[in-house]
Amino acid sequence: MRLKRLVAVGAVVLPQQVSAASFSCASATAPEERLICQSPELSALDEQLANVYQQKIAVLSPRGRDLLRSSEQSWLRYLQTVCPMVPASTRDSRADPATCLTLRYQERLNDLNAVARKLGPFLFNQVDLFAAEPHDSSDDTGSVPGFYVQHLSYPQIDNPESASSHAWNAAYDKGPVSTTVGCDGPEGDGESRYEVTYAGEHVISVAWSDSTYCHGTPHGFFLVGSENRVWDQGSRELIPADVFFNDWQPKLKQLFWNALLDKGWKPPRDNAKDEVLDVVLDPKQWSFTQDGLSVSFSAYQGGCYACNPGTTTVRWNNLRPLFNLGSLIP
Repeated sequence: MRLKRLVAVGAVVLPQQVSAASFSCASATAPEERLICQSPELSALDEQLANVYQQKIAVLSPRGRDLLRSSEQSWLRYLQTVCPMVPASTRDSRADPATCLTLRYQERLNDLNAVARKLGPFLFNQVDLFAAEPHDSSDDTGSVPGFYVQHLSYPQIDNPESASSHAWNAAYDKGPVSTTVGCDGPEGDGESRYEVTYAGEHVISVAWSDSTYCHGTPHGFFLVGSENRVWDQGSRELIPADVFFNDWQPKLKQLFWNALLDKGWKPPRDNAKDEVLDVVLDPKQWSFTQDGLSVSFSAYQGGCYACNPGTTTVRWNNLRPLFNLGSLIP
């Protein structure tokens, strides 16, 4: 797959081919290029991906461009592994190349949304690394049939200008990607994602998720949390006193309980309310966002796997009366 600007394609293109691709369909020789040229949907996705990539790389620093190129190379190697172009007569029916490419392109476009994103005083890059290992079993579960796959995604401040921003980047350099997920039986899929949700003059908030699916099991398992660092003070961990006045706990509990009820969540058993509100009081679950303060819940937090309340947000106008005069969140 070649990511380069589309060149003019004229009447020399075969009738069944389309010209909306990031490369010239007239000179396409690789099997994946021919497949893209024969599919209007894939061709449009290919051109869209190339355009987004060029838009992102154009605004990054030289170091940021290198990181994005490394991410793209990792994705391309992953793409060639999990979407093999094999003859139809020998193809595993679970792994149609066109379907595989379409899904992978859509996922990559979603990943690129976090690249070159301006939040507060910073432009953030996002590093994505991929790994895939084929397996020979008849297992057709998992995100990519026939493979165990891993994805690691983490942010970096682009063009850091201070020792503090360099220190923050060092704390969030999470590579390389793991090639195993530690399942007891067959291996499985894993994804670790760190995403900036808020950046201000003092605080950067990062939400993280770590999900694992061991192939053949009824469902996966996931953990979620947040890291809030006072980046201009050595990237130390934020504490409640940096934001709230002394009597914040009962008021914050009530605000989140109201938000949970407003979204229609109901505790499945009597003590589930206390368990959920204990999570609300844990700063390691707080993600500051443009809308307010969000709390996410890991698997089984809320009474059962399917009872998880999901991400719940208390909006700024309800939250600010709890802020102390020296709050590091304005």
